[in-house]
Amino acid sequence: MSTFTLTDAAIERALAPGSDVAPPQDFTRQIAATIAAQPRRSRLALLNPFAWPRMAPRMTQLLLVLLLVVMLIVGAIAAASLVRRGTGNGEVIVASGTELLAIDPQTGVSRRLLNADSVIFGVARSGDGRLISFWTRTSQGTKLEVSDANGGNRRRIAENVIPSPVGPGQIDVWSPDGRFLAAGVLVSGVGGILVVDVASGEGQVVGPQGAGNPLWSPDGTLLAFSYSPEGQAVVAVMHPDGSGVRTVSGDLGVLNASGVNNWSPDGIWVYFGAERNNFNESHIYRAHVADGYSEQLTFDFVTAAPALSPDGKQVAYSEWERSVGIQHLNIMDADGSNQRRLLTSALNYGWSNDSQFLLAEWRPIGADFELLILRPDGTDSRTLMTFEGGCRAACAQNLGWGQPRP
Repeated sequence: MSTFTLTDAAIERALAPGSDVAPPQDFTRQIAATIAAQPRRSRLALLNPFAWPRMAPRMTQLLLVLLLVVMLIVGAIAAASLVRRGTGNGEVIVASGTELLAIDPQTGVSRRLLNADSVIFGVARSGDGRLISFWTRTSQGTKLEVSDANGGNRRRIAENVIPSPVGPGQIDVWSPDGRFLAAGVLVSGVGGILVVDVASGEGQVVGPQGAGNPLWSPDGTLLAFSYSPEGQAVVAVMHPDGSGVRTVSGDLGVLNASGVNNWSPDGIWVYFGAERNNFNESHIYRAHVADGYSEQLTFDFVTAAPALSPDGKQVAYSEWERSVGIQHLNIMDADGSNQRRLLTSALNYGWSNDSQFLLAEWRPIGADFELLILRPDGTDSRTLMTFEGGCRAACAQNLGWGQPRP
């Protein structure tokens, strides 16, 4: 009785016979019998390199599936990171009297989000653009509110804080994940930092007396702030619950820290301004958080309001001409080098999330003032709002965009 051995070559010849190849008699029955008699392959065959050629199609499919799963996981992590850091620049949120407006920075077209019963101030937008916080002032005092990006789901928060906190006018800030809001407030006339869990609306005042100007670290584990422990204002950090207070600004000589403005993306530096009490001298510094010392970045007599770009590469800041009192918008590298004038007679309102644009209030002498965006090289300027006749103080004091306004 003859035997028939099934090999890969035999199968290929049988399935695609040429003129010189003929299948053996009763070929189909013999194939079925031979396949049935083949021993079942152990899972350990995967470890045998001599078995790989026969298993190549199955191995390729398995590797492709694993690669697809890895790509999906990496994509999900990247998407979550973008949400934490801000998924895009989005609209500029501006308070105009009792109205809250959203302005498209590309077209300059505005739309009304909501109308309050009193003047709106202290506007701040979460980094992902999904939530807006603002203060309103009534005959019963001030209240802190939150709404969705479209003005809906408006609600009051920090109602549990008694007596009711008062927003003194500096910029409120959102935590990187959008879960918490921090605000410098007055409670019974004493300065403190209000930290609010936005979902529950519960708030608590934390930090030493006189603390203000809070700013979240990139990972959300620390709050930088300014206060005066011994009569001189310094920059310090603490945990969001008020514990672990530690001064990080080091020796500032006769100058007082005038608030904190930005963390570097890696969490190493905090940028801030420091000044004499009469504001005849003011410089920009950055404090090394871990080691507790500061580097002076500007040496002109009156410079302030630093705003570090979200990518950590450039700092926009203000410079005053003391003789005429005009404020200019300047820019420099993150280490203080390459300082230059960007826009004459303009206020610094900070950066877009992608570091491509600066938001500024241009105040030309003898002309209408404008709220505009422009690139850090001075090109591609776009007007968002025009203020006919100008303003004595800042025209757009209450707004929120990609980062807290300096």
